[in-house]
Amino acid sequence: MKKIQVLLASVALGFVLVSCNKTNDSGAQGAQSAVEATSSQEFTALSEDQPREDAIKEAQNHPLTQLVISQPFYNFGDVKKGEQVEHTYEITNTGDKPLIISSVKPGCGCTAPEYTKDPILPGQKGQVKLKFDSSSFEGLQQKSAEVFTNTEKSPVVLNFTANVINPS
Repeated sequence: MKKIQVLLASVALGFVLVSCNKTNDSGAQGAQSAVEATSSQEFTALSEDQPREDAIKEAQNHPLTQLVISQPFYNFGDVKKGEQVEHTYEITNTGDKPLIISSVKPGCGCTAPEYTKDPILPGQKGQVKLKFDSSSFEGLQQKSAEVFTNTEKSPVVLNFTANVINPS
């Protein structure tokens, strides 16, 4: 079971760069072609993304701490087209300094974030909620959001998938 979770998380991380592309075919072949089609253009866009660099600097302006995310990958399963679904990710401050979530940047406009704005004290928990609007999609969707925190490895990436089906 642990190997399956690690495999799913690895596959999901591979789709971080595909965040807003609509994929109508499911399975490994469709996923692989989506990654190949977007990888070169997305790397260019990310290297020129100045606000992202500013978000990293802002988050790391505070004393660094550590965090653990209970489940960085979530699968909504089948979602009817037009339905809005949400998932709350639990974040625990495992360091000895307050954890500050300075911003959460979803991969596209179809995902809206809400997150704990107050500093999360050592040993305490905070949340990041991602709301997904499936109105513009069909088929298997892989989405992500970057969470900018005062940790050494910021941003932390949260991922989810949803299989958007057209109700008949």
